[in-house]
Amino acid sequence: MQNNTPQRLVLFFLSFNLLFGGLFFGLRWIALKQQIHLSSPEIVFVLLYFAVMICASVYTCVKKGEQTKLQSGVLLLNFSTSFFIVIVLLYEIFFSSFPQLLPSVVVNVDPSILYSKREKTRMLEYLEENPWVKFRANTAIRSLGDRGKDFINAWITDDLGYKNYPYLSHEKHAVALLLGDSFAEGMGSPIDGTWASQLTKTGFPVYNLGVQGYAPIQMAGTLKSFGTNFDADYVFFGYTPGFEKRESQFVDIQTAKKNKVFTGGIESINNYMHEERTLHHWFKVTNATISMFKARLKYKMHFLANTKSVTLQNKSIFNIYRDETLMASDASFDPKTIEFQLTLKSILEVKKMASQQNSKMVLIVFPQRTLVYYEKTLGQPPPSSHYELALIRQLLEFCKQNAIEIIVLHSTFKDYADHLPINPPMTDLPYLEFDAHFSHKGNQMVANEIKKYLCREMPEKCKSKS
Repeated sequence: MQNNTPQRLVLFFLSFNLLFGGLFFGLRWIALKQQIHLSSPEIVFVLLYFAVMICASVYTCVKKGEQTKLQSGVLLLNFSTSFFIVIVLLYEIFFSSFPQLLPSVVVNVDPSILYSKREKTRMLEYLEENPWVKFRANTAIRSLGDRGKDFINAWITDDLGYKNYPYLSHEKHAVALLLGDSFAEGMGSPIDGTWASQLTKTGFPVYNLGVQGYAPIQMAGTLKSFGTNFDADYVFFGYTPGFEKRESQFVDIQTAKKNKVFTGGIESINNYMHEERTLHHWFKVTNATISMFKARLKYKMHFLANTKSVTLQNKSIFNIYRDETLMASDASFDPKTIEFQLTLKSILEVKKMASQQNSKMVLIVFPQRTLVYYEKTLGQPPPSSHYELALIRQLLEFCKQNAIEIIVLHSTFKDYADHLPINPPMTDLPYLEFDAHFSHKGNQMVANEIKKYLCREMPEKCKSKS
């Protein structure tokens, strides 16, 4: 009598795999319908895997005759898949119950794993007046996404809702107030690692009013709404090349206020709070883990692709930035755009308010990685028409016409990068490995340059600190 047990086991495990595998990937792909398409590697691989498993299982069950080896192989394939699914289910159940035990790289992809909806809504504070949105005071803030092992995602705001040493919010005097976006805030760095905090540690207290994702108009609003808490010698206006495009979001201010839609890093948190970014209401832990591994794999593939055509002797760590450098070089700067004109208007507004507060305004232009690494990556100097170089020329002329002090940090960063070896330690790079914000080294460089400026301006104070 023929033993049908292997066929029955194959059909049992196949049914289990199709049920739970289909449920998981069905929910995942429906949630990702705006970001994934039928030709995506993930969909192709999963469908191909299940197609092979179904065909092999059906063949061994309907084919007459001895199929011992094939049958054993198909049974092992189905059993292994079922075992893996069970492990994933247990992984999901356990870490959904104890999310605090998850590695931070997984939590950063979807922080909703950690927080209840009620807790999430406390991350941001919405205002009637400009800047309309900011971080809440004394609140744990977490930047979203897997941005690399050297990126610090979480930090706690001070009593005013900004990224500073806690005691600074109670001081009446600061050497400078810092306005800006993520490059002023020090995104990706711990509180004591930002360049503002590094200056503070050397005896030049800088109160950091920078917020990731802010547009220039919001920086002006921040000074008006929160800068009056301090008496400061200087107001630093941190200028990130390209952020002038954010002004387009605030051309119609009433619509922006009504819709509560902003830009950059703070907008990604705003989306997440409103469940727009949290796509997966089921299997959140597993989906976040998959997204993390896909991002890491994509980065590795990107590195291999950019170094494939380079000889072994000339392989350089800078090659991983080749694509983003080329992409940035395609952009062209137009000083006549409404976004740039509105940016200049915000700069003048900040200068006026600074003067009214007996403070001196200084424009600080932060260098972008795509320009600093240009020659190191592509082997030739950037063209004079490069977006950032054209922008710098325009800002220098504007500041000259309006008697505004300007500090352009591009040359400092470029000279440093040009003298690095082709494969320096990551800790020597001025930018983070994945993310394009300043590394600890980059923050040090900014702090040193601003301190040099302050020492020229305030020699007696500087001597007393040395």
